[in-house]
Amino acid sequence: MGNFRNATRLVGTLRLWHVSAGGVRALVLGPLAVDPSCRELGVGAALMNHALAAAKARGHGAVVLLGDAPYYARFGFSDLKTGELSLPGPFERDRLLGLELREGALDGAWGMIAPAGPAARQSKPRLAGKLRKLASHAA
Repeated sequence: MGNFRNATRLVGTLRLWHVSAGGVRALVLGPLAVDPSCRELGVGAALMNHALAAAKARGHGAVVLLGDAPYYARFGFSDLKTGELSLPGPFERDRLLGLELREGALDGAWGMIAPAGPAARQSKPRLAGKLRKLASHAA
């Protein structure tokens, strides 16, 4: 979604991924990473603000993430509407946070958060093709 560069090098990055949050279309935010030497310069906040504004402008309704609630609360994230959502594998429930970019976007969201973008739709046919190819070579 976004990178932040100073004059000579990459100092921060943030990614958004299309997901189904228990049947509700959303984005997952992560990773957000900032070079340790630049952490006090507001790079992370600038990346967050840019990414959330771009997501809203593109018509996305919600963003979810797994992160530190005190840090992400300043951007509007909370666990108010993520209590019925889950992730594959163990996770700390109080770190699963959501932000509605459109009021009510996470209403009724429950179940597993799963990939839902173009790459997720293409992965099943690609896998099936690879398996067919492997099977034909094995025969």
